[in-house]
Amino acid sequence: MTAICVSGLLLLQLPGCAGTLAGPESAKLLVAGPKPGHGVVYVGRPYGWNVSYIPLSVELNGRPLAQLGIDNYTRVELRPGMYKLAAADTYLTSVAYGKPLPLSLTVEAGRSYYVLPTRKVENLRPSVQIIGTYAVPTQTGDVYGGFAIQTPAAGGHAPAAFAQMSYVVPEISSK
Repeated sequence: MTAICVSGLLLLQLPGCAGTLAGPESAKLLVAGPKPGHGVVYVGRPYGWNVSYIPLSVELNGRPLAQLGIDNYTRVELRPGMYKLAAADTYLTSVAYGKPLPLSLTVEAGRSYYVLPTRKVENLRPSVQIIGTYAVPTQTGDVYGGFAIQTPAAGGHAPAAFAQMSYVVPEISSK
């Protein structure tokens, strides 16, 4: 039974691991600027107490961008303009991440943007959780998952959360 559980967890990680770079190769991409006439967007998914093992499917303007596992990031160079970044609106996303809320992002040439997932709960209401034979009072609410632009570190470098992440090749090419 343990082997089945471990195998299942490993399979859940595979989609987020395809086409990854770690270590110095991954770190080089965090300091590389965009090509002329483009901006660069880094989307990360750091480990945290509330991170699901289910890979997060990220979309840019409704098109698949990348599947991010725990401690993964992707990088995409974009022409200046308006973009919508969101998690894919699927059942698994809703269960593991919450109802997706898109981030409207205005990309400017020569700039780097660092984006991490956010989560918020609205409409809190009382609930009861059954644990064995005990009824434990708790709260429930409507869960939403979005993204937020992070402030770069000193010198315009990637925020610290990106330092431990591995790079995942995006599914779409630069625009």
